[in-house]
Amino acid sequence: MDSFEQVVICADCQKWEMGANNLQKNIACYTYNEFAKELMTLYKYRGDYAIAGVFSEQLQKQWGLVKKDVTIPLPISPERRKERGFNQTEGLLRLAGIPFEITLKREHTEKQSKKTRKERMGQEQFFFVENKEHIDSKEILLVDDIYTTGTTIHLAADALMEAGAKSVFSLTIFR
Repeated sequence: MDSFEQVVICADCQKWEMGANNLQKNIACYTYNEFAKELMTLYKYRGDYAIAGVFSEQLQKQWGLVKKDVTIPLPISPERRKERGFNQTEGLLRLAGIPFEITLKREHTEKQSKKTRKERMGQEQFFFVENKEHIDSKEILLVDDIYTTGTTIHLAADALMEAGAKSVFSLTIFR
């Protein structure tokens, strides 16, 4: 980074930095906008897998730069998997050829997209770690499709740190 370059920290990230924060850093491949929202809707809710392939090269590149001991896709609940037929984050990783472990699990909750910002920020923990030995004392890279308020990623990081992870970073397609 050039010594004159200024890093801009978004308002949500500033809020997270003021409280307890188990997430070291999030890196996003692209900026989230209306076009991105339309793409992700086609992918997540209509199963258009070709869209995930569009992100493969950039996802591989960023993953290579931040690679940690274990890569974990953000899970969806069994009910959501049955509804959609797949986990969108696992699909992104598979198409990009990135190895991952399914260690983190999620209880079923209302869709985050249906909640207000305030409701999202006040979420109770809904993640748990099933195989703690896979993450014990390891650096973890969480991968998800979209980082909005950061609540989901931060809750996942909290669960991983509580289960014994050394550190948690995240990589998202959009922020």
